[in-house]
Amino acid sequence: MTDPIKILLVDDDPQFIRLVEMFLIHSGRSLFTITACSDASSALAALKDNASFDIILLDYYLPGMNGDALMRTMIENGVYIPVIFITVIKEFRLAVEAMKLGVHNYLVKENLTAQTLVKSVYNVIGRNKLRQELTTLEVSTNRLEAIQEMVFDISKNLIEPIAIMANDIQELQKSFAMRDMASYLRIIRDNIERMQTKLDKLKTLKEDKTVEYVKNIRMLDLS
Repeated sequence: MTDPIKILLVDDDPQFIRLVEMFLIHSGRSLFTITACSDASSALAALKDNASFDIILLDYYLPGMNGDALMRTMIENGVYIPVIFITVIKEFRLAVEAMKLGVHNYLVKENLTAQTLVKSVYNVIGRNKLRQELTTLEVSTNRLEAIQEMVFDISKNLIEPIAIMANDIQELQKSFAMRDMASYLRIIRDNIERMQTKLDKLKTLKEDKTVEYVKNIRMLDLS
């Protein structure tokens, strides 16, 4: 069973709120939880209390603060939940302005049906999820490229010293005079080999994956 879609519905018309709730609840396609607000200030309060909404259905004309002003306030507050504007006016200018603000869709109340609303909700959530996945992939790719570049620069300075240490340990292990130090030399040799192995894995790193090292600190997974 999938988690219910959390919707913030902002509209000052109680009858329209009930209509939207009916459309969503009886759609039969999924479960929805709906939080309804009648103005921008109560919507901002709801977002402050719970920023985990999946989508916002927003009336353009609201008392005190219109939908576009609410959108700008949300952006200023770092809230980037996908928004569908729903308005009584079929006006191209409003649609263009809404899209400039990052609104994902624009619906006219008089043309609204249960099928149109539910389809729009699913499409917007799906596109937003895909956009987030692509953004995460891009960030991960850029981070991996930065790590590889850094490792390349570091390795140029480490390869020769590590090779010299490995050769020195090998020669010391052959020395009769160092026989009593054999166990210590073996530990040093093992650590040098471990350094070489880790460096080789870093140079061929293909995935930006981390594991917990100590509390609140993570390290690259080179397993």
